Amino acid sequence: MKILNTLLIGLGDIGMGYDLQTPKDLILTHAKAVSLDKDFKLVAGVDPNKNKRDIFEKKYKTITFPSISEVNLSEKIDFCIISCSTEYHFASLKEVISVFHPSVILCEKPFTGAEDTAQQIIDLCSKLNIDLFVNYFRRFDASTLQIKDIIDESKDNNIFASVFYPKGLLHNGSHFFNLLEFWLGDYIRGSSLSVDRDTEDKMLVQFERGEALFYKITDTSSPCSIDIHGNFGKIRYENNGESIKYYKRIESKTFEKEYIISDDPIKINCQFTRYQGAVLDEIKKGNIDSAQSCKGSDALKTIKSINNLLSNQ
Repeated sequence: MKILNTLLIGLGDIGMGYDLQTPKDLILTHAKAVSLDKDFKLVAGVDPNKNKRDIFEKKYKTITFPSISEVNLSEKIDFCIISCSTEYHFASLKEVISVFHPSVILCEKPFTGAEDTAQQIIDLCSKLNIDLFVNYFRRFDASTLQIKDIIDESKDNNIFASVFYPKGLLHNGSHFFNLLEFWLGDYIRGSSLSVDRDTEDKMLVQFERGEALFYKITDTSSPCSIDIHGNFGKIRYENNGESIKYYKRIESKTFEKEYIISDDPIKINCQFTRYQGAVLDEIKKGNIDSAQSCKGSDALKTIKSINNLLSNQ
């Protein structure tokens, strides 16, 4: 395939920071993922913070600019990554589309953060034949599709899940809301079960194929997790998704015609230690409609669902 010249906009934690001191096989940021993939070329970074630009230039031997409008390159930009603060996503997306007309864009979650601006970008990319992805990175991992296959094959429409997450529904919980929309179907309705507390502390959400309880953890350093129960058994998605185990439902040896959950789980492999590398693996396949990815319209659906949930409390 053609090598994709890549412009990285935003040199914060997910852009560069998480990987400044990590070993080579740990790939947590856009900069490191692009720099290690032979099908991509990191041609420049953009950030208004001079200290971040200096660090980026030293580490990746790549030029930087303080703003998109100041980018001056001889190479055509094929791939733009938007990893600046969410409040600047919409303006940055509009500008890179207008100035560079890349063939592919990857925007950090939760996309633009607003329904109308997200739809504008989706429509513009569709008109200009630009592939638009949103970095709900767990959606790009093969383990997510394996879990969906287990659920789909069960034909169970009474699934129950419990989700534990810190830092708010739109900030962090949206990762798992997006996953459950993929696994359990469209959001139907939801309600807060919290009494005299933050409405997000405990929320019951109904999807097409079951329900989920979302619990907001007060300790912001705690890992996220999901437990999913159905006639297939149980799936435990622990430590932010780094550990995934499938416990099959088996016949009880004690009680006839009854079932228990196996205590010998099947491990579902994931690429959590190189999650940004896994995102690029899927993007370079060039299939915007792949089930193993998250495109702009998927992210917009999550924004709409969460906005509806929170506005009805």
